[in-house]
Amino acid sequence: MLTRYPKLIYPDSPFLPTITSGHLDYTRQEMTQKHRPVSVAISFVLLEISLEINHYHIRDFDWIIQTFQASYEDLDHFMFGFSIAPSLIIGSYILDRVGPKEAYKQLCPPATDQYLDKLNAYKAGHLFTCYQHYLASKKNPLHTQMIFEHCQVQAFSFNRYYLAGIDASDNLYRTLFQKITPQ
Repeated sequence: MLTRYPKLIYPDSPFLPTITSGHLDYTRQEMTQKHRPVSVAISFVLLEISLEINHYHIRDFDWIIQTFQASYEDLDHFMFGFSIAPSLIIGSYILDRVGPKEAYKQLCPPATDQYLDKLNAYKAGHLFTCYQHYLASKKNPLHTQMIFEHCQVQAFSFNRYYLAGIDASDNLYRTLFQKITPQ
């Protein structure tokens, strides 16, 4: 496993859950029953995993804060980082299927605070760049990794938890991809 944040991202860390057979089944279901490309299917699963991680963080909040010297804001940054690339992959898929109006509507729901408004502006501003990577991934599914790299380089935030979230999501994406696609 490659990571820029080994103190946060390691096997069985509260920031990198283990891929289960349920995750694999859900990915396959997204591909076979809903006819979604592998990159989109994995991205939907990653968003589900982000909800699981959020649940773990709430449940183990005191321990995580103490062990990792993190704040509530850091955990929010992690969750946003974890979900940004999968959200842009799904947004690209929607853009490809039904156009920009629906893609923006799904990708950037009305914000409830200034931070989410800025995050929506980031997603809207980077959708077309990520869409180009998504189009290239139709020929080579691994090209979707460029979206994760784009999110690292053109970061919304340079908070280490935000960047570690992208890193964790990227690691799980690669793991799911390897387990789902025949070698």
